[in-house]
Amino acid sequence: MGIQSIQQLMELQDYDKMWKEQFRERKKADIARRGIFAMLGNRAFEYGMRKVKEGDEVDWEEINPSGWKKSLIYNTFYSVEMARKTVWDSW
Repeated sequence: MGIQSIQQLMELQDYDKMWKEQFRERKKADIARRGIFAMLGNRAFEYGMRKVKEGDEVDWEEINPSGWKKSLIYNTFYSVEMARKTVWDSW
């Protein structure tokens, strides 16, 4: 048993709610990235890799936008992907 399931049993917490809250932001980011690549395809990858030279080590966190830009981009693409999921009932 995992720590969260033990806590749930000891404190009578809703385990399903606990794990969903823990992964909510990561899930949103993953869905947003899915939308970015679905819409922009290789152009998104090429844009991220534009400053990387052959033989360089790639730090994805450094390539990703940060701050308000990241929030704007990820929230926009998350909303678009969720709307598409709702309308088409599939990814």
